[in-house]
Amino acid sequence: TTDKGITKQLLQQAGIPTPAFQICQDSGAEISVPFPVIVKPVAEDASLGITLSSVARTPDGVPALVQHILDAYHQPALVEEFIVGRELICALIGNGPETRLLPISEIDYSPVKDPLEQLLTYESKWVEGTLYFDQVVSRCPADLTAYEQAAVENAVKRAFQVLGMRDFCRIDLRLKSGIPYILDVNDLPDLAPASGFARTATAAGYSYAGILETILNVALTREGWHGARD
Repeated sequence: TTDKGITKQLLQQAGIPTPAFQICQDSGAEISVPFPVIVKPVAEDASLGITLSSVARTPDGVPALVQHILDAYHQPALVEEFIVGRELICALIGNGPETRLLPISEIDYSPVKDPLEQLLTYESKWVEGTLYFDQVVSRCPADLTAYEQAAVENAVKRAFQVLGMRDFCRIDLRLKSGIPYILDVNDLPDLAPASGFARTATAAGYSYAGILETILNVALTREGWHGARD
């Protein structure tokens, strides 16, 4: 899942919604993705390479963004349709039919008025003292209708299975007109106490130690070592 292009191809093949995209290895490539688009490295995580300048509103803005990815990250660029919608963070834990979706978080972009600037940039996650780090926060649980909740849960659980996830993961998506478009799948999300996964676990009633122990027990059970002791 580090390779966003492969991830999105597998999602598309399974009929799971994900924004339209193309992979560019040449800044002169003709863009067939609907605009606006976001341009980012195809194989990075932690929002590396994502800034407010990563969004192109028209085709004229794409070549320079693609060239920047090619030069700075030495890998192809992912040109992806920018979905204007609610951004949701989904934490899953378990395996097979017992995979559970923890309470869904929503990124509160209300301090950011331009919908094309409502995105999780690198600074929003890592640079204290910035608007995005200090004022763009997550709300958990997200206020969803029963229909929206069911649509999101179905999409992320199917993605978990299709992509061969195991034990736990985090899936980020945009919800637009009731359709959950999967943006990113993180098979090894940050588990620090202040991380989104840990906050979601807290909303589900877990202590920090409790969610770590639960993940370990899920993995032990999958390996047939349930009840093992160090």
